[in-house]
Amino acid sequence: MHPQNTAPGAGRLLIEREARPLVIKRHDAVIAASNEALLVTQDGGSPVYYVPRKDVYMEHLTESDEPPADSGDGAPRYWSVVASGGGVANAVWTLTKPGESERQLADHLGFDPNPFNITVG
Repeated sequence: MHPQNTAPGAGRLLIEREARPLVIKRHDAVIAASNEALLVTQDGGSPVYYVPRKDVYMEHLTESDEPPADSGDGAPRYWSVVASGGGVANAVWTLTKPGESERQLADHLGFDPNPFNITVG
């Protein structure tokens, strides 16, 4: 699920708390580790984990120069990974002004599942 898909009107979101510990790595670098992650799916799409900002190792990320997409109140702000093993552009995001259906995602960062090794449990 790309971050624009969480914009208001993009489809019904299902937001569930992940009860098990979650670790997100890029190669050997731990990018995030949390016991408070949220699992977000939209209309049966691929799930995406959102992690509280306090549980993300921000030193492995750099804010993208790309301005937020103009997708209304849920416009995402992107970060690129600068951790070991090479960077990944715009693989992490946050919603700058979450809409009513995304309110739980405030102060969380979403992770594109493709470039990361995500371990749950």
